[in-house]
Order: sequence, then C-alpha cells, then structure tokens
Amino acid sequence: MIRHQITGWINPEEYAALYELALEHQPVLEVGCYAGLSTSALAQAGEVTTIDANPQPNFLTNMMVAGVAQNVTLRVGWSRDILPKLTGPYGMVFIDGGHSYVEAFTDIEWAVKLLADDGVIVVDDITWPDVKRAIEELLPGWQPLVGKMGVWHASAG
Repeated sequence: MIRHQITGWINPEEYAALYELALEHQPVLEVGCYAGLSTSALAQAGEVTTIDANPQPNFLTNMMVAGVAQNVTLRVGWSRDILPKLTGPYGMVFIDGGHSYVEAFTDIEWAVKLLADDGVIVVDDITWPDVKRAIEELLPGWQPLVGKMGVWHASAG
C-alpha cells in the first residue's frame, strides 16, 4: 500500500485502516471523495464506486497518477439522488459525505440497505455532533475504528 500525495483530511493510520478493511470487504462504495485520498486507499485494495456532488477537478488525474483509475467508478451527483439507484450489495461502505444530521442519516440509512450480509460501514468525522447522532441512531453496536472514524459490522446489527 502506498499513501499518495493527494489533498485530504485522513491521517496515515486512517488511510491504512481503510485499505485493510477494503482488502477484506469488496466491492466498496464511497460517499464523498473530494480529491481522492481515501479513494486511492480503497482502490488499491479493489473495486470502488464513489459518489460526490463536487469532486475536485483533479480527482481523475489523481486516480491515474496513483495507478488506480481502472478500479474507480465516479458517480457525480448528490448521494441522496444516486444511492437509491444503486443495487449492491457492497462489502464495505465508507461515508464521508455531508455532515448535517439529515445528510449523514440518509447516507447511513442507504448504506445499511446496500450492504452485504457480512459487510462493514465506516463513517468518517464521528466527532461531528450530527454525524455521531445519526450513527448512534442507525448503527447499534458501532465502534471507534481509528482517528475520527467509526466502524459497524453488519453481523453486529
């Protein structure tokens, strides 16, 4: 695993944790990609579908430079509009989208519906009060993962 020089807000431990989980849980659905730092970790492990309403203009270039473009499918639009159109199942869903309660709740609610029976959901920014509230309401038994991320295993729900 190589941590690429891509703009983002996940630390090296979080990057490694995403990569390790993605190795075990395929395919991956990502909500929120920004410039692609987390996407590059996930895509080094396998197939990733990522959703973002406003990906950075250099996202696709970053994926090519990282050597993972062939593993990434970018869906541009709001997660609330795209998630209902997906069929799944996904082995892993990584959520780092909108941080309002409604956005986080909606993303997590769809993640649960699209998740494989033995899948995992990882949510970033669990220190944000609205994100944490949505996690606590929808993902009973969730656990801190590393840094500002939490994880929930479908088998725990």
